Amino acid sequence: MRAAGATAQLMAKLIPQYLDPRVCSVVGTNEEGDRNTTAVLLKSKFDHIFFTGSPSVGMQLMLARLLWVLYRLYLSRS
Repeated sequence: MRAAGATAQLMAKLIPQYLDPRVCSVVGTNEEGDRNTTAVLLKSKFDHIFFTGSPSVGMQLMLARLLWVLYRLYLSRS
């Protein structure tokens, strides 16, 4: 198993023990289907994300986050 997958599985186990599941979720903890999970995340409006995958996918998530922040800033100025 790749290090990112092992980290995601550990986080999936530990996070629900310490954080409220209504405000924090762990997604994409398996290798299969993670591209689909990433596609859904890119369309979601998230406030914070901790990503343990590849740099190229991380850049896509970062860009999606930037666009969401800029959109919220634009709305607040209107």
